[in-house]
Amino acid sequence: MIRNRSLLLIGALMVFGASVSTYGVDDVADDRSLDLFGRNGSDNRTNDDASFGEFTADDMYIAAGRHAAKSVISADTNPSPDFDGDGTVGFSDFLALAGVFGSRRGDGRYEARYDLNSDGEIGFPDFLIFAQSFGGAPPSTGGGDGAAAVAIPDENLRAVIAYSLGKALGAPISRAEMATLTRLEAPDEDIRDLAGLEAAVNLTRLDLSGNRISNVVPLSGLSGLEFLDLYYNSISDVRPLSGLTGLDTLGLGYNSLPSLSALSGLTNLSVLGIAGNGISNFTPLSDLSRLEFLDTSDNGISSLAALVSVLSNLTNLRGLSLADNSISGVSALSDFIRLEHLDLDNNRISDVSALSNLTRLTVLWLAGNRISNVSALSGLTRLEFLDIDDNNISDVSVLSNLTNVEWLWLAGNGVSNVSALSGLTRLGSLDLASNRVSDLAPLVANTGLGEGDWVEVSNNPLSATSINVHIPALQRRGVDVSYGASKLAASNKRKDLLPAIMGGYAGTGP
Repeated sequence: MIRNRSLLLIGALMVFGASVSTYGVDDVADDRSLDLFGRNGSDNRTNDDASFGEFTADDMYIAAGRHAAKSVISADTNPSPDFDGDGTVGFSDFLALAGVFGSRRGDGRYEARYDLNSDGEIGFPDFLIFAQSFGGAPPSTGGGDGAAAVAIPDENLRAVIAYSLGKALGAPISRAEMATLTRLEAPDEDIRDLAGLEAAVNLTRLDLSGNRISNVVPLSGLSGLEFLDLYYNSISDVRPLSGLTGLDTLGLGYNSLPSLSALSGLTNLSVLGIAGNGISNFTPLSDLSRLEFLDTSDNGISSLAALVSVLSNLTNLRGLSLADNSISGVSALSDFIRLEHLDLDNNRISDVSALSNLTRLTVLWLAGNRISNVSALSGLTRLEFLDIDDNNISDVSVLSNLTNVEWLWLAGNGVSNVSALSGLTRLGSLDLASNRVSDLAPLVANTGLGEGDWVEVSNNPLSATSINVHIPALQRRGVDVSYGASKLAASNKRKDLLPAIMGGYAGTGP
């Protein structure tokens, strides 16, 4: 074993470019340089095997241990150095480690399984841990053999993990198997206890939304996580998540959070969902300058003044949800010209003139407010989706400029004339239910409406010509037309905002 380690050290020093001299190893790293020996070159110890000047391979291990004790986390919680899983820590594993040496969490080369001390960078301390096992079997992890079964007391969590691993429900699940998981999708599985999940040390994506989880301590060591969805649980303490600094996307909506303080250090976040928690103090978010999407809906917000002071620091913000609050004035949003996605559904808004500055908007939700005049929206020509259902709108002529709109929802207003819609040839989803429309000729004149498109005109005083001529004409072109006394259920039409916030604009709609 000593000879194997010595040969590895020689190869490592060549690969990693370390400088070797008679008196020690110089400049192994920058200001984090290891004092491998803790002494100068005056020691004249005799070499038993391969040596570096006056120092043997064992000298390096003994002296390096003093540094490693300070910076290396116990192997009980660390990844295995057997990267290729062949049961031996060999040269192929060494080459794999060399390929990512020097990388840090957040850059393209970093992979958590090579970060043996879980400190966020793959450096010389990781190499020292690796070298201890070189030429033999990997050390045990988690306080036992890698083949030892992991205790997962929650039957529903265990079933999801077993399925993900392709194992029978009752089969033991080893630590080595848990370490192979890089993503786990477990929404709406009635999971209550996350014990055992701490062994899934290489997870990067974890969806636990819609469960009954209250304790997230088992997640505290999953430092490789980039995506974590915990929407709709019973969590009140998120302090165990404060060390997950690699997170890019975090969903905590509809829990019981009393404070956001524990999130202040998660500065790599680009997507954050905190809806439905009754939060009034958003100050801890001030330093999350990388945030691009923020969901603050359903938090009892009535004034934007305090929130805007925080949002002004979020210079990369592109998406914002303020739905289901008690907001009446939106003038404070007029300067947020980078916004592309804005949700203001179900508030108390009557004046939307301040939104005229937001010309980058592509998605705008304004349903369930008190709006009667939408002229301020006429210049938002990048809009692809517009929901103004359930307001007090009668005149939609100003919408004729919105030629990029594909989804237009106008249900529950007082619209009678839809001539302005004849030129919106990109329309694919149009809801005019519960208005005062009698003449559908402008929709027939819209040459863009065709195969696979959907039009809802239920609960309107449609003329006989519209029913007997216009609707059949649209249907012959492949348009799905809903009409009569029934209206399409809102649950079938309204897209859940969460996928948009948590996953961007992927899919067929907002």
